[in-house]
Amino acid sequence: MTLAELEELIKERHLLGHWYPEGPTKKPLTPYLWKGSDIFAALTRAANLIGGAAAGGRQIQPRHPNLPWGMSNTIHCTVRCVMPGERARAHRTIESKTLFVISGSAGASFIAEGEAFPMEEGDLLTAPSWAWQEYANESNEPTIWLEGLEDRLVGFGAAIEEDLPGAQQSVTKLDGFSARTLGHVRPSWIKSEPQTPPRRYAWRDTEIALRALKESNREGDPYDGVCLLYANPMTGGSTLPTRSLGLQLVTPSLRTGSHRHNCTTIYYAFRGQGVTLADEEELEWTEGDVLMIPPWTWHSHENRTGDEAILFSISDRPAMAALQLYREERR
Repeated sequence: MTLAELEELIKERHLLGHWYPEGPTKKPLTPYLWKGSDIFAALTRAANLIGGAAAGGRQIQPRHPNLPWGMSNTIHCTVRCVMPGERARAHRTIESKTLFVISGSAGASFIAEGEAFPMEEGDLLTAPSWAWQEYANESNEPTIWLEGLEDRLVGFGAAIEEDLPGAQQSVTKLDGFSARTLGHVRPSWIKSEPQTPPRRYAWRDTEIALRALKESNREGDPYDGVCLLYANPMTGGSTLPTRSLGLQLVTPSLRTGSHRHNCTTIYYAFRGQGVTLADEEELEWTEGDVLMIPPWTWHSHENRTGDEAILFSISDRPAMAALQLYREERR
């Protein structure tokens, strides 16, 4: 038997000789930027066209040109719009979710595990794995948020989802219940049932912390600038077991050092404008843009303006670290 005959034989049996890999070449996952102007123009049109039962899917999903089913191999983002008077059906999913509010006002709320959390601009809300969740907009304005998911990571197993019988949750907890019972001081008789409870990180508190960090250390981290991480209230560690979320202040004229790590990072330009240099490619971002930095990509941030810029970030570093796979290099 010749080598060519052997290769044909094993091909017929859906096998492949490692000495001669063949088949479609996998395209590399390169850094990519989605313009906020494109995302929000599409979302505005969808808000005018989609209603009724389909309204729950009124969202725009960034898709990488080399990865048509998502924007990265592990984590994903979508921009969602909820119109006045709408309320979603309560459900829970095996993947956790995070909501970074782009536009919100009094009357909009995210309901998780029986507690209603306000949704105001700059707020971060978390729904851990298998937490009952829904959203309601009783305001007069659309509510828009950047929704982060690890559904690509969960997809390696099974993406389990369940609807709540009766469609909606009953709000059984007082306003601010979690903040009062799971903060720095805690009642001795109240325990958190989920290991990672739902949480609201209000922008008013986050901004105060970010400004205080800037005043105490104007340069911040040499690779991330003045960077703040959202801590898990129970452990003090990463925001969620699988993901770390943060905000970084890129001050005027700052250029950070370049580093790379084998985790995926998604950025949302919350304020201002700047440039991210990723593997020698300049990604110029302005407010509302979304960019994805693939694993093991050299990257740095630069602010060429006289105004501050703020980046919100989502990283799957905790998942990689838990598997003892995380690596980082710095220049």
